[in-house]
Amino acid sequence: MDSGQSFDDGITEWIEYVNVAVKNEVTENSEDFRLRFEKINLALTLFSPIAEKLPIDHAKWFHGDDGVIPRSSNIHIIMEFITQALYMEASHLWPAANHSLRCALEHTFWTIWQIGYPEGSKTMIGGAEQVKISDMKDKTFNIPRFKNSKKKFEFSGSAGTTKNLFEKISEVYSHLSYYVHTSNIHIEIRGARPHITHDLGANPRAERDTQETFNDTLVLIVVLLSIACMEFIENEHLTVLYNKLLPSDVYTTLEEIISK
Repeated sequence: MDSGQSFDDGITEWIEYVNVAVKNEVTENSEDFRLRFEKINLALTLFSPIAEKLPIDHAKWFHGDDGVIPRSSNIHIIMEFITQALYMEASHLWPAANHSLRCALEHTFWTIWQIGYPEGSKTMIGGAEQVKISDMKDKTFNIPRFKNSKKKFEFSGSAGTTKNLFEKISEVYSHLSYYVHTSNIHIEIRGARPHITHDLGANPRAERDTQETFNDTLVLIVVLLSIACMEFIENEHLTVLYNKLLPSDVYTTLEEIISK
């Protein structure tokens, strides 16, 4: 697809590319996508009722005895973004998949941020004075429960490094943003402008990177939600987190935080 094509030719070619990509993925990798889809639904089932138990006035959660504006979280939106990312990945739409993952991570911070800082909750994402993700992330990690937790986690970083929770989130967010702003991942076309439809073809590195960021993003969101709701995490929830949703080393650290 390029600027010289008519709309009819362009849209026809686009749909054919998508259909071929989806057919190939469903045939070759359906089990991986199914397992990841089940993880998303499991996380939704786990956190939806727990999130409803967050204090309505949010006072005990962060502000002590001071009253604050009541706000409710929406776990469904977070999981819908992740599900959308999975579908986009199956369609070989790498930038779109990473964009949905980035939205899921941003909405997680938005949910937590508006609990801790309700005076800013009227400034909606997408508004003229929307809060920046960097500000939400920084302020979230100034909330005691997150500030006390971030250095207890050790995640694998690039080039054999280890990163704490805050640093790992920053690394994953930068990877997601790279794909969002790159229409033709890791493919160079000499003397020609790259076109996004090339991402619909075979691209092992983009597929590997997108799957890695998907897994990392889901783990980070589960950890963030667990810390936010830790007063309401019961033994049966821990069993699900351990057996189904988190790597063992991440779970071990999270369990230590929740049990204190």
